[in-house]
Amino acid sequence: MHLKSFNPQKSLGFTLIELLIGLTLGLMVIASTLTLYVITTRSSSDLLHSTRLNHDLETSMQIMTHDSRRAGYQGDPPSVIIDDSGSYLDACILYSYYDDNGGKIKYYGFKRKENSIALRQDDNLFGCDSNYWEKITEENVTQITELTFSDSDSQCVNATDPNQPTSTGLCTTPANTGVDDIALPGDNITKISHIIITLSGALAQDPTVTKTLEARVTVANPYTYPKP
Repeated sequence: MHLKSFNPQKSLGFTLIELLIGLTLGLMVIASTLTLYVITTRSSSDLLHSTRLNHDLETSMQIMTHDSRRAGYQGDPPSVIIDDSGSYLDACILYSYYDDNGGKIKYYGFKRKENSIALRQDDNLFGCDSNYWEKITEENVTQITELTFSDSDSQCVNATDPNQPTSTGLCTTPANTGVDDIALPGDNITKISHIIITLSGALAQDPTVTKTLEARVTVANPYTYPKP
């Protein structure tokens, strides 16, 4: 029977250098995994924030464009008014339409109130400074940084004499501005309102996440009035 000779060198463990190299490699793998995890988590968080902001702003824009487009009461005051006499914080859009169910004219509007979008409740006061405004967005979630309305692209046409040219730009109602060159006193003027809405916002918990939307709305029912 042959017995194997004992070799003490083969029973030795890892050397200190080998342990340090193995530990270093293990730490590098762990660090790479943690870095990848942090990057993935941060990307997912940014995506969720961006998705929430997009949802809030696009929903608000859809509400404003839909309601502005359906404005259709033809009387005095006109169906759509852009009131920007104050600062842009006070600027608003005012519109009205006839409610068949209630049998009366209803007045509504939108403006930026503090850091939210506010809806004007049914109110006979045509102005941005009334007290009948209610916030419809949550400023602790989405901060509205800009909300402006413009009807600079609106058009005025002479309904009495269709051969006259169309007036654009400074086309207001019921003043003479912008229609002196297309109508005589007493002619009926039809204003086709093209409303440009600009909306910007940021997440309250992460102000670096921002978005700006712009929409162009053509009011379905043009407003007709006699030139003074």
